[in-house]
Amino acid sequence: MIRPKLVAHADWSSSPQKRWMAVARLDAASGYQVTEPEPVPAPVELLRQLQERADGGSVLLGFDFPIGLPSTYCHLTGITSFMDVLIEFGRGCWDSFYNVAANQSEISTHRPFYPYAPGGKSQQHLLNALGIQEMKDLLRDCERATKARSAACCLFWTLGAKQVGRAAITGWRDVLAPVVQKSSPRLKVWPFAGELKTILGSCDMVIVETYPAEACVQIGLGAPGRGWSKRNQVHRLALSPDLQGWAESRPIALTPSLLALLGEGCGDSSCGEDKFDAVVGLLAMLGIILDNGSYAAPPDTKVQTVEGWIFGLPPTPPIGKMHSRPTRPKLGTIGEVK
Repeated sequence: MIRPKLVAHADWSSSPQKRWMAVARLDAASGYQVTEPEPVPAPVELLRQLQERADGGSVLLGFDFPIGLPSTYCHLTGITSFMDVLIEFGRGCWDSFYNVAANQSEISTHRPFYPYAPGGKSQQHLLNALGIQEMKDLLRDCERATKARSAACCLFWTLGAKQVGRAAITGWRDVLAPVVQKSSPRLKVWPFAGELKTILGSCDMVIVETYPAEACVQIGLGAPGRGWSKRNQVHRLALSPDLQGWAESRPIALTPSLLALLGEGCGDSSCGEDKFDAVVGLLAMLGIILDNGSYAAPPDTKVQTVEGWIFGLPPTPPIGKMHSRPTRPKLGTIGEVK
């Protein structure tokens, strides 16, 4: 596979202050140089700035929000293409799509995100309104649990530490939809545009979906919540030697400022977890590229058209066996996060 000149991973959030990005630049002599995480630029500037930094080379950009819709939901609404409907969300019959429902009476197939705020809210409200039996039926195939990690949170449920719905709203509305509307042949979204090894060589930038818990598994840390927590600075610090050792075993160089940050467990601020996710997500992306790992999506029509896929997740995720090394010994009290 062609190695992109620039690889970036954005730890996304509905709050701009908690968006952090790690970037790696390819050097012909030494491999990828990974720098300290930096604040993500405004959506209107993000893609342009990355392309400028690539100096004419290709860019592989990962976002840790869902890029795709559950096929069950698509059956309810008649959606046959995520990329086509993406530019319709927020207008016409979809004008309320991005407005998170405040109460159960506001939930509909065209306004599925719920709830706006806690207090008397239940996932059953969402299921009843959509006519779905169980929350697992609103998961995409790539979000289902594997032996190595738990299932992701349902896209449309917007409460709790694992929720991703609000980040998806801002990511789709402010980043993806505007570039898709421009119909630029130089930017593609994987896997909807085809196989990565094909599209990466024919355009300037490819956008992929990542999942922090899956990234941790991919680089051998074990899934968060199974003995350690990304929210805990002490736990992040304990994992720092593993991250450095993993990078040193490949043509990946971590800058002194990044090594210093890892040596502090990514700091004690509320952004420490976000910086950690940005770095781990980037390293997992680099590992897939450098190790010629799994970057294929299942040859399934629903995956290729509406659901999408998590970058690096095997086309057939092993449910009955581990696809990473065993999880780490427990480091103390934990709290599962996204």
